[in-house]
Amino acid sequence: MEMGLKLRAHGRREASVGLLEEALRWAEATPGVQPFYLAEVEYFLGHFEEALQILEGLANEDPSASHLGYLALTLDGLGRVAEADSVMARVEQEFPTGRYPALLAARRRDVREAVTDLQACFDAGTVDFEVHLQIHRDPELEPVRDDPLFQALMRPSG
Repeated sequence: MEMGLKLRAHGRREASVGLLEEALRWAEATPGVQPFYLAEVEYFLGHFEEALQILEGLANEDPSASHLGYLALTLDGLGRVAEADSVMARVEQEFPTGRYPALLAARRRDVREAVTDLQACFDAGTVDFEVHLQIHRDPELEPVRDDPLFQALMRPSG
């Protein structure tokens, strides 16, 4: 899945889809695969109904930032905006320095809000190397990636 997302971040959408589809086939055929991994692959392929089925269960069992964040993004992908906003409000309340509000803002093409939310993550110190890589390759940020505000935020400092 990671390589598929990296290809997409670098403009290789068709190759990305092929790798994500292969990751999905592998995940479905492999016993013991983490449900969240399967939900992420379904989500990144745009299979929102399938992702929703998994994420609703995960969010009920373990309401972590990632489970709730992707649940909100998935609901938004299905056009269930009010529900997405309600779940994201919970994410913002329980995990105030997470990146998921920025992903939702970017998904909705609100560059200023996405950059402001990401800046809050950087300022709070919640962006380590791994999260920085996730931000770099996250497909939700495609709508804002070319914006000068986003580019300035992601530019290495020092």
